[in-house]
Amino acid sequence: MKIEKILVIGAGRFGSALTKRLFELGVKVVVVDKDERRVEEVRRWASEALVLDASDKEAIDELKEYNFDAACIALSENFSASLLILVYLKNIGIPYIVGRASDAVQAEILQKIGCNLVVLPEEIIGIDLAERLVLGDVKRFKLSEKFIIAELPAAPYYWGKLLGNIDFSSKNLILCALKKTFKTKKGFDYTFVPPYIADTIVEEGDAFIILGNQKNIANFSLGK
Repeated sequence: MKIEKILVIGAGRFGSALTKRLFELGVKVVVVDKDERRVEEVRRWASEALVLDASDKEAIDELKEYNFDAACIALSENFSASLLILVYLKNIGIPYIVGRASDAVQAEILQKIGCNLVVLPEEIIGIDLAERLVLGDVKRFKLSEKFIIAELPAAPYYWGKLLGNIDFSSKNLILCALKKTFKTKKGFDYTFVPPYIADTIVEEGDAFIILGNQKNIANFSLGK
């Protein structure tokens, strides 16, 4: 599903972080909150930022003309208000709605009354922290509960080695590419060397783009 315009309800820490990242990804965001101070803080990342009580049905009805592709209920304090807002959003025809839950019971309720996706931010933070502690602060793309694609800086041990002489298969990993950084007049740029170019020398500043089980990648990052 392509999302070009989204409504974010709630400009607290979760809603603000969501709005900022959506803005960086080029999505038009309309964010609403009944707290004027919060609205002003998030305005720089939003196409529009409105002081509005989303639990007011008439206020939500006025948003129908925006024709949003999706909406996210980013409230944390008032779950009953989130339920009301969910019903109002469905009534104005928003096709994809994301809800925020504090626990599994809330998540189940939101799903049963029509949320397309429910997130538990504290759970996501906990999982992310565990992965960062084990993998380090590396870029990664999650493919499933176990498998990821990660960008791992080449450790000094690998500097000067030929790419073809590094045995990734014995570690149950697949090398997708070797990322090389080079300087240009405008700053830095990157090139990606495919694994079949075996005579490439691994240098300081290079990074391995690796596919594999998270545990195996963690072991590799630790030099195991």
